[in-house]
Amino acid sequence: MKRIIRFVLICVSVVTMLFTLAFAVDNIFIRSSEYFRGYRVWTSSNGNGMIEICADIKATGQMTRIGMDEIEIQCLSSGKWQTIDTISGTTRNGMLESNTSSYSGSYEYDGSSGKTYRAVVTVYAKNGSGSDSVSVTTNAVIA
Repeated sequence: MKRIIRFVLICVSVVTMLFTLAFAVDNIFIRSSEYFRGYRVWTSSNGNGMIEICADIKATGQMTRIGMDEIEIQCLSSGKWQTIDTISGTTRNGMLESNTSSYSGSYEYDGSSGKTYRAVVTVYAKNGSGSDSVSVTTNAVIA
């Protein structure tokens, strides 16, 4: 009889923990996806010192602004990353788009051939209810 009671109590405890974990994960997901369905940011080298910072961003619905709000270009110097330039996003430079639910674009940066670069990109989405942004550090590339 004691074995049965112990087994039932263990099962109830496990089920309770699983429901608690599922509820916590669901809450985190809801808050983090209020504006973003998903995003991917990366850097590639185009040769001769040119690097390209690329982003694919999917929103949860129509956004008044979406894209790369800011790019910090970082260069590896003496083993440390140093920000050497900051570019603000506009619709003119192609880093932001208006009235759409997704963004797929890039920005070219003219660096120095042979140096190692990465970018810290601020992914941005805004609609009538508010906005959200996330900073993402890209992979490193040699220009």
